[in-house]
Amino acid sequence: MKSGNLFFVRFLRNALYSGFGSEKDGLFLTRVSLFNSFSLLSSGSLILFGFQQAFANDQYVIGIFELALGVLIIFNAILFRFSKDIDAARHILSFAVFVVLLFLLITGGIEGTGILWFLMFPGAVFFLNGKRQGLLWMVCLYLASVAVVVLEVAGVLNTAYSFLAIRQMFFVMGIITALVYVYENKRESDERIIEQRTMEFSVILEHLPVGIMLARVSTGEIVSVNNAASDILGAVRNEKTTKAFEFIREDGSPYPGDELPLSVTLNTGAPATRSDVFVRHKDGAQVALKITSVPVKNDVGRLESVIVVIVDMTKEHELDRMKTEFVSVASHQLQAPLAGIRLFTEMFMEEKNTNLTSEQRDFAKQIYLNTDRMVDLVQDLLNVARIEGGVRFVVVRKPVDAMYLAETAVREMRIMADAKKIKLETVFEVHGSVIVEADESKIRQAFQNLINNAIKYSSEGGVVTVGCDKPTREKITFFVRDTGVGIPKLQQRKIFEKFFRADNVVAAEIEGTGLGLYIVKVIIERHGGKIWFESEEGKGTTFRFTLPVEG
Repeated sequence: MKSGNLFFVRFLRNALYSGFGSEKDGLFLTRVSLFNSFSLLSSGSLILFGFQQAFANDQYVIGIFELALGVLIIFNAILFRFSKDIDAARHILSFAVFVVLLFLLITGGIEGTGILWFLMFPGAVFFLNGKRQGLLWMVCLYLASVAVVVLEVAGVLNTAYSFLAIRQMFFVMGIITALVYVYENKRESDERIIEQRTMEFSVILEHLPVGIMLARVSTGEIVSVNNAASDILGAVRNEKTTKAFEFIREDGSPYPGDELPLSVTLNTGAPATRSDVFVRHKDGAQVALKITSVPVKNDVGRLESVIVVIVDMTKEHELDRMKTEFVSVASHQLQAPLAGIRLFTEMFMEEKNTNLTSEQRDFAKQIYLNTDRMVDLVQDLLNVARIEGGVRFVVVRKPVDAMYLAETAVREMRIMADAKKIKLETVFEVHGSVIVEADESKIRQAFQNLINNAIKYSSEGGVVTVGCDKPTREKITFFVRDTGVGIPKLQQRKIFEKFFRADNVVAAEIEGTGLGLYIVKVIIERHGGKIWFESEEGKGTTFRFTLPVEG
């Protein structure tokens, strides 16, 4: 069963290589391989024995005959390379060997060796021609051999083999024929199943709404493309590849070839996905794509090909753009009235001549605090809109002391920690400055967001620690550790997604927007750093991030 599975894999691979089930399918390639192998074996043997007969044994007739048949087989193989007519080539090769066997039977050849040729013939014709044609060739050989025996009995021929040797040869050849026939019958049955499955697979591929391309690892070229891929890419499709398309960024600049999923998988052997790729059609329309590459490895784990899946994301991209623009416009429009409400509420609260009762002052304070929260939410929404807009979220890097930014953020957040009776401490394994190329305001915002979360999700009396490890030549690693509620294990993979808030936080009614960590991750990655965390529910969380060190 295992060999059958391997044959199916190779068959499917060959069918894909030739263009989703063209005439050059796996069965065709298998027959060609057998034909070439047997041609080489038979021509080499005939020429070798021909020279031996002609020059060593002085049997010039037999020698010249074998040499001529060897040359015929070679000529047949060369002709096949040009004509590609596998059926004609197989029949000529089978006929050549058939004639050799009759010649050896009649003339004797090298006594004993001719019988070995007879015993090889069943396997050769069955594997070359299939079950039905192979059986016909065997019937012909039996009838011709019987005719030779009859002629010998009649005194017309005088063969070199005894009647007992010929009878034994017929008996053994019959057993071999029966065994090969049973095997070939099973193999053709398996091949029919494989062909049916391959046809179904090809139909599925051609009618999938997503694009499928196949790339050969040996050359890195795209060798097969289905209709959907051709339509999505707006390209011209031929037998081997898709032409006249180029992957670009949203701004129209060429997309770096080494960052495309196909290149990543060819270089690393791992799957890859990108959602920021575009292609421009001939009519000028720009199509957004999601491209995923999947490695296909052979039985020993070697990468043989790569399947590339292409999805048209233009509608989704347009909806995201419209959503981002709406959030941006709405947030900008909200900024001014919210700032006014906060300002006048603050003035109202500070006015000494007002006749406000204590209850009314509490109401005014609640208006001020809630307005302040809305201002923070609007600012977060604007940051998200700028991030998704790309161009507006600009990171302006310049040399800055990372330790100064960390210490400043801790000082700014200490009032919030003291109000909640949280101990805010620092553990810096650095004394002095660490210069990084960074946008000062954005890195300060990242520190503030992380410290703010740590304080907010810690109970009264908890501890929040801000620190850094000893820097290396390439980077410095900061951390923010808390003793808070922690993150449920099953939800940890979503922690950096927009608007995500863990169940235990929601249940505890702790306020938040679910945007802070998303913004922090974008800021750190835009600076060439990396952010990760360790957390245990009920015990606390530690966030770590790196920043590249200058020079």
